[in-house]
Amino acid sequence: MDIDKKQLEERGYTPALNSHELSAVIEAAILELYSSLDCTVKVLHAVYGRGSRSFPGSTRRLFQNFEKVTGSFPDELKEAFRKADWYEGLLYLRDELTHLATGSCNLDHKTGVIQYMHLGMKLRGGVYVIEDVFAWLAEITNKLNGFMGSVFRVLNTTLKSTLVQQTCGFVEGRILLRYLDPTEPLTFDSGLCFAYQWFEKPENSTCPFVEQCGAYKRKMPPGIPTS
Repeated sequence: MDIDKKQLEERGYTPALNSHELSAVIEAAILELYSSLDCTVKVLHAVYGRGSRSFPGSTRRLFQNFEKVTGSFPDELKEAFRKADWYEGLLYLRDELTHLATGSCNLDHKTGVIQYMHLGMKLRGGVYVIEDVFAWLAEITNKLNGFMGSVFRVLNTTLKSTLVQQTCGFVEGRILLRYLDPTEPLTFDSGLCFAYQWFEKPENSTCPFVEQCGAYKRKMPPGIPTS
């Protein structure tokens, strides 16, 4: 933004390339925030929506109809949706930014505050303007994180102390696997290594983390039944 200002002062004009780039990054961040919400709803649908005609498959429809969901959908989760007064604003941005050209940013050189504006959208009857876009992003991110925290706190109470298989990574196209108990605190060292059964063979490439991985030190014994 300072480069754009310098160009304007020296040349009398600026292509505002940095403003456009910053606007694109901001809009990508907004869409990513909504995508994280989509992922949360997909998890909820996988847990509570199987075989339920009352549980919508889309994020938009779930926020519009969560009160109508029947069955095992907990009221604690419905309460999280009731408190999500920020959702409609984020939905509007997501819908419009998906189909419109990039907006623009302006830097107040006295305060350092960056304003975001989009001529293709409306806010309270006027041009869509966010006076301090980074403060707004921080606020909506905190609200979204609070919502997802509420959701996953409820989901965590449904976890069972049963070993489940998870992917650690890949080595030369082969999957690295370990078994975890989801009710225990999860760290880099959690669980029991399962992939050692093939990467310890001399003809195969080894896992790059064998020297520091706690899961490898607690190898999964062959033949243990798992879910």
